[in-house]
Amino acid sequence: MSTTVGELKEALKKVLPTLPHKMGVLAIEFSMERFRNEDWFDTSSVKWKPRKSKKDDKGRKLLVKSAVLKNSIRIVKESPQETVVGTDVKYAKVHNEGDQSTVTVKTHTRTVSVYQTSKSNKKKIQSGTKKVTVQSHSRKNNIPQRQYLGESQALTKRLVDMVGNEIYNSLNKK
Repeated sequence: MSTTVGELKEALKKVLPTLPHKMGVLAIEFSMERFRNEDWFDTSSVKWKPRKSKKDDKGRKLLVKSAVLKNSIRIVKESPQETVVGTDVKYAKVHNEGDQSTVTVKTHTRTVSVYQTSKSNKKKIQSGTKKVTVQSHSRKNNIPQRQYLGESQALTKRLVDMVGNEIYNSLNKK
């Protein structure tokens, strides 16, 4: 089958308006796959660093406790020229890029439990609370990068394949 320039123009006229949204949906699916596989995939899979072991977190997927972050991935900007996929969750960037910075914690008060040891069975029992002042200090963040959004050769290939298929299918729908 041969295609004329006119037929190609018509196919592109039909397909082009739908591509930005379809590309955004494909990028969101790629991001969801990162959460399922717990990896970043550019030219090859790079597994996310495991969490430090906590008894109550065993078996739970990384970056998914309430699923707020995962469910926030969406198309944030869409026009005929571009589609931007992202999130508005304030801690998203730290997890996507990692953070090894040092921050200063301001002086603040904290309520702590006060315990007394029972004379009869020698167990500690909470007898109340008290407020303590925590002095200003610095803290080193050590949050590993667990990328789920960004440029990826694997995603680019999927997008190029999808665009090609859309054009091909439009040409063959006569």
